[in-house]
Amino acid sequence: MRMFKALLYSTAGCLLAIPLPVLAQTNDAWTELGTISPAAAQPTTWGREIHALCPWNGKLYLGYGDYDKNTGPIVITAYDPTTRTFANAWTSRTESIEVFRPLMGRLYVPAIDPIRTRDPVFSVCDPAGQWSDGRIYMPGGETITHAYDMATLTGTDLWLVGSSDRDTRAVALRSLDGGATWKKSLELSNQPGDDRNRFYFAEAMNNKLYLQCSYETNSMVFDGANWTQGPLLPWYTQHTEVFLGKMLILTQKRLLTFDGEKIQLAFDRGRPVRAFCVSKKALYLLGESKMRIHATTDFSTWSMFSTAPSNTCSIAVLNGKLYAGTTDSKLYEYNQVLPAENPNDGNETNVGEQPGPPYAPQAARR
Repeated sequence: MRMFKALLYSTAGCLLAIPLPVLAQTNDAWTELGTISPAAAQPTTWGREIHALCPWNGKLYLGYGDYDKNTGPIVITAYDPTTRTFANAWTSRTESIEVFRPLMGRLYVPAIDPIRTRDPVFSVCDPAGQWSDGRIYMPGGETITHAYDMATLTGTDLWLVGSSDRDTRAVALRSLDGGATWKKSLELSNQPGDDRNRFYFAEAMNNKLYLQCSYETNSMVFDGANWTQGPLLPWYTQHTEVFLGKMLILTQKRLLTFDGEKIQLAFDRGRPVRAFCVSKKALYLLGESKMRIHATTDFSTWSMFSTAPSNTCSIAVLNGKLYAGTTDSKLYEYNQVLPAENPNDGNETNVGEQPGPPYAPQAARR
């Protein structure tokens, strides 16, 4: 059974949401909710993986696609746990969706690889559920080749980072009017012998914005007025979050913490990590070797409480429930109480694991 049997369009050409019944197959502690048909229809293996899950405004949003093979446009899919239905929320003119960013009461979706040069570089949903596309206009017709991430530092400014179409230089753009107009705040040129440079992520922590370009150079740090150099951070990542005042960086199957000065392995001497997510109360991670879900509220004491479906590649928590996205375009729900969300739960079978030693970032393939 496919979840999306037809696509309906309004007279303006906008994709309409189609709520349909979901599957209800139970496997151990996990319930299969259904297959995301637009993702399953992708022509490549990577394109069919649910790369990103994002809880926002009572729904769970799913990202997928393959920007190496240019498999867009991408239908942004939303799951509503109240009605237990999926819907086509919006069609983004990008080849893949790798990250969602809830910022200033809105949900932003950077276009990691716009289909055409002048296509929108992000999509955004307002609190009322209305979607629109955002474009970047800069002097001389300059535009963005790849929009990798978005962030806010002050709660009133908006940042978009990635690469320019001019020699693919790494650029950071800032908007002070909610994305209506943009100004280039930082630009880093290519290194000799290479034809590209990019900012792969933007993360605000402790009143500073951190960027790392795609070279073995220092990070760049913005304090609200000036840019300065920071420490070298791993750059080949599209998933960063902040938890308990530390930046979490997943790179090369290692989950790292960064406190503004030092980088450490976050979990048990660096065991491989496939995915992680942050709720209001806890950090959850998915171990690579045995697909176990672990949780912590303090980086010190961990609980291991379930084994995820074997092909899980992303996780998220919405309204106290844990969800898993898989490599074959499926979404699962964990149907038991999350121990970290309930302090009185005694299901702690793997306590006392300590953060790992300092970690030296290593070069990664681009």
